[in-house]
Amino acid sequence: MEDDGESKKGEVRPPCSCEDSTDQPAACTVAKPLLKSGILSALLVLLLLVHVSVGLRMQRVPHPDEYWTISKLLASSGQLVWGTILKNDNHPPFYYLLSKGWIALTGATIPHLRWLSFLFTSLTLFFVAWIYRRHPRFEVAVVLVLFGTNPLLTYFSATVRPYSLVVLLATVMTWSALQLRRGHSIGAEPEAAVAGRTAGTDPNGRRVWALLYYGSALLLGLTHYFGTLYVLIATCLDFLSRRIERSPWKGMLLLLLISVWPLLQILTGTLDQQAEANSWVNVYPLISTVNNFLAGVFPLLIISRTPQLGFGVVLALVLLLLALRPVLQSAGLRRTGTRSWLVSLLDSDAAFLVALNAAVVAAGCIADALIPFTTPYYFLVCLPAVTILLGRLLSVTWRDRFSGGLCLFLTLGIVALQIQLAHLRLSLP
Repeated sequence: MEDDGESKKGEVRPPCSCEDSTDQPAACTVAKPLLKSGILSALLVLLLLVHVSVGLRMQRVPHPDEYWTISKLLASSGQLVWGTILKNDNHPPFYYLLSKGWIALTGATIPHLRWLSFLFTSLTLFFVAWIYRRHPRFEVAVVLVLFGTNPLLTYFSATVRPYSLVVLLATVMTWSALQLRRGHSIGAEPEAAVAGRTAGTDPNGRRVWALLYYGSALLLGLTHYFGTLYVLIATCLDFLSRRIERSPWKGMLLLLLISVWPLLQILTGTLDQQAEANSWVNVYPLISTVNNFLAGVFPLLIISRTPQLGFGVVLALVLLLLALRPVLQSAGLRRTGTRSWLVSLLDSDAAFLVALNAAVVAAGCIADALIPFTTPYYFLVCLPAVTILLGRLLSVTWRDRFSGGLCLFLTLGIVALQIQLAHLRLSLP
C-alpha cells in the first residue's frame, strides 16, 4: 500500500483513519480502545458506587467508636487535637480535622459523617479509573472490582472511621511512587523522552506526580500509624534503590514531618495509654498477623468453615498461581548487573510492591510479639499495592487465551464472594 502522506486530488479522507500517515495524530490508533476502556471504567465505577453505598442505605446500629468520634468532634479544634486525640486516641489527627470541617458544613450527625467515608472511597474509584484509562481493559476491570468489592473497604465506606481515607491516600501515594520510579528507571531515559506526557516522565508530568506523592505520603503519615509505617518503609526502600528520588533529602524531610506526632505522644507520655486502649486486641504473633493482613487485602485466603467461602480459598489460590506463572517462568532469565542484588531486585516495580507489603507485615509481627496490636483493617493501607500488583500479573496472564478465560471466571467468582462477605460485615455492629 503506497501513500506519501498527501491526499489525492478530489479525495475526501476522514479526519482520523488507520491509513493516515505518521504525521497524523497518534491518538487515531488508540481512540477506539480508549473509548471502550472509558465506557467499561465508567460502568464499573457506577456499579461499584451502588455497591459501596449499600451501608448508607440500610438501617445500621452505630458502632461505639462512631458515637465516641462524633462526641469528640463537638469540642473546639484546640481541645480536639491537644486534649482528645493526643491523649485519648492512637491515630494522628488529620482525619479528625477533616471530619470537624465536614460536620461544620453538613451537621454533626453520624449519618452525615458516614457520607464523608463514602466520598473518600468514591474518590479512590474515580482516581483508579482515571489512572488506568490507557491500560488493558481486563487489568482495569480487575483492579477496580478488587478495590470496590473489598469487604472491609465496603464496610468502612459507610462507617465513621479513617480507613477509607487511608486507602485513598495510600492509592495516590503508591501509584505516584510507581510513576516516579518509571522516570528514574536505569537506562530508561531514552524511552522516557519518547513516551513524554503519556508516561508521565516529562518534567511537568514528573512535578505533578512528585507533588501527589509527597502530599499524599505526608497526609497518610498524619492519618494513621500504619500509614506512618507504610510511608517509612517506602522511603527506606527508595533510599536503597534511588528510583523515586536520586537525592535522599526530600525523603528525609518527609520522615521528619511524619515523625512529629509520634514524638509528641512520646514526650507527653501518652503512648502507654494508647497501649492500654488497645488491650482488647487478641492476636497470636505471626499467625494472627498474617491472617489479619489477608483479611484486610484478600479475605478469601482465610480458611473458613462456610462451604462457599472455603470454595473461595480454592478460587483465590488458583488465581494467584495463574498470576505468578509468568513471574516463575521468567525468574531464571533475568540478568544480574554490577550493582548489589538487593538494589537490582528493587528496580522491579513488582519486587518493590512485594517488599513494601512484606515489610509492613514483618513490622506488624514484631509489634504483635511485643504487645497485641494489629487488626485486619490496619492492613487496608496495603490494599492498593496488593491490588495494583495482582492486576499487573493477571494482565500478563490474560494474553494466553485459555489462562485469560480461567482468570476471568475466577475473578468473577471471587468478586461475588467478596460482595457476600461485605454484606455479612455490614450486618454486624
